[in-house]
Amino acid sequence: MSSKHLKIADSVYQNIIKSAHQYAVDVDEGVITACKWVKLAVKRYFDDLKHGHERGLEFKPEKAAKAINFYKYVKHTKGGQFAGKPFFLSPWQAFIIWNVFGWYDKETGRRRFNYAYIKVARKNGKSTLTAPIGLYMLACEGEAVAEVYSVATKKDQAKIIFDEAKRIIGKNEKIFKDTYKRYQHKIVVEDGGTFEALGSDSDTMDGLNPYFVGIDEYHAHPNDGVFEVMKSGIGARMNPLIWIITTAGKSMTSPCFALEKDCKSILDGLVKDDSIFAMIYELDEEDMKVDEVLGKDGEIEHEYRWANPEIWIKSNPNLDVSTSTHYLKKELAGALRSSAKKNNFLTKNLNVWVDAPETWIDADVWRCNNEPFDEKLLIGAECYGGIDLAKRDDFCSFSLVFNIGDKKIIKCWSWIPNSTTEQRTSGGLHVLGDWIADGYVFETDGDITDYAIIKDFILEKAKLYDIKSIGFDPYNAVALVNQLTEQGVNMREFKQGLPMLVPTKEFYVTALNYGFNALNNPCLAWMVSKVVVRYDKNENMFIHKGESTKITGGKVDGVVATVIALGEMIDFEINTPVEFNIRSLDD
Repeated sequence: MSSKHLKIADSVYQNIIKSAHQYAVDVDEGVITACKWVKLAVKRYFDDLKHGHERGLEFKPEKAAKAINFYKYVKHTKGGQFAGKPFFLSPWQAFIIWNVFGWYDKETGRRRFNYAYIKVARKNGKSTLTAPIGLYMLACEGEAVAEVYSVATKKDQAKIIFDEAKRIIGKNEKIFKDTYKRYQHKIVVEDGGTFEALGSDSDTMDGLNPYFVGIDEYHAHPNDGVFEVMKSGIGARMNPLIWIITTAGKSMTSPCFALEKDCKSILDGLVKDDSIFAMIYELDEEDMKVDEVLGKDGEIEHEYRWANPEIWIKSNPNLDVSTSTHYLKKELAGALRSSAKKNNFLTKNLNVWVDAPETWIDADVWRCNNEPFDEKLLIGAECYGGIDLAKRDDFCSFSLVFNIGDKKIIKCWSWIPNSTTEQRTSGGLHVLGDWIADGYVFETDGDITDYAIIKDFILEKAKLYDIKSIGFDPYNAVALVNQLTEQGVNMREFKQGLPMLVPTKEFYVTALNYGFNALNNPCLAWMVSKVVVRYDKNENMFIHKGESTKITGGKVDGVVATVIALGEMIDFEINTPVEFNIRSLDD
């Protein structure tokens, strides 16, 4: 393809180029309904236009326009109403290209963004947006022998973008035939540059020198191996780009969720990183709340805010273009009838992370049990504690529960031996490092958790708060309990089994009525999502730690510690008699 083609922009594409900036204006002014993260991405854009020069950034509209203009030669390859027709970038898509290809470092001349993270619900044209970028970077940026890869967990998934690129060439062969040669497993250009699809199941990715990498459905990657290999390979390139597209997933311990957390920190202004562009289309936290309404029969019913079609555009910027409100309403009907379909609708169609296939307390319900709170108000306040101890594989957890106003405030901490940290992280708990850095989880030296450190921690908290009692499971706890008792801490035995039934139900009912404030503790939220409960013949519920690990792959020690603390509160503060039907309890 001659470069002169890309310098010619007809009036239609001139308008599309203008729409990139106008999209930002419309989001900023509220003309377009958008979530918090899109608004922050727009704010970042305007802030950088105004102040970016102060840190050496410059925007080159001609570079951005050149990349956008490439799309004028792209035709849709699938879909009854679209196949064979020109592909016109939607304003949100143009805004993404405008940013990624428009920003440069003035001193080095290098592209500012080497990573782009784009999360958008399914059927919003992720692959159709991505495939042309691969073709563009293969032949139109002047990079010698460019290596372009589409990667995913499996090669078949990676081929979705690659095959789309091949079809795009075929749909406009008149323009593309002299530039791109299509083969079964490669697209090749004259100087030897190639475009290939690779899966993490490929024999090897070592020795690659990528210029562009499109990582598809990153939420499905069990580890960050593919990303790290590609990241290590781009160093020799002048203007490389790793382009990550995904929907939300079902594991909040995945590398994708961890990367998204980093992106949100950048958009929030908490972290400065000029190498990552992030565009996250999802519902806002308030959209996940559940309202109580009075039903026709006078009973209280729960109404999900996310079921309102007026907010679906937050997750689906291509709503009623490549996906339709009519289609989503049909999917919603099934989601309201079935828990499994509900989770699928939330993740795929509304782009919300929903952890754990077996749900005791829905993630959207637990989110409502968190809110801002001045923790200084807890100093000197009465509270009750619970300890759940372990040696190596589980977490050791300590929880305090306070009664403040109409909320039960939960503070929860956990410990692990540092010899297990790497294994836990590589095994999928990618956010563990963040939890450690933020003080939700602590490491102790060696192969087993050092209870002496937990003892000292509890004694420090006993000086800070008015701890009335701490319940404990006697397993592994004798020495620690004796030491704490000698220091004046009121320790009470709280065995697993029968004594757990009442506080477990209390925890469940309180959560469903938004009676907790867990202070946005992400580790505890993860543990709540991993709980599996079992029931006896009288429908008493109890947390099954073994089944929780087996079925959901998680740990629930923080929840158990909190339930014990709640049991102490029931016993002491509310003075509710504990009654059990021993005869009906299953072994």
